[in-house]
Amino acid sequence: MKPVGAGENGKGFNVVPNEVKKLADNSAQSVKQVGLVIKDIQQANEQVAAYSQQLCHRQRTVIQSAAGNGCGNRKVKLHCQ
Repeated sequence: MKPVGAGENGKGFNVVPNEVKKLADNSAQSVKQVGLVIKDIQQANEQVAAYSQQLCHRQRTVIQSAAGNGCGNRKVKLHCQ
């Protein structure tokens, strides 16, 4: 579009490309923000998985210790991988 060639009547045509550019800029910023949120969620999931493994290891250690101290008369199931 060349609004300059249309004179005074062409001024309104500048609004459309400017609004489209604003929308594109806002969309790009939103995409960046979503990417950061996804990265934060992935890091949190990795931490939860690590803590879960640590907890499982500790539970296994406690159960083995209890069994060694004569407390092994109860069955305890561990669902750890």
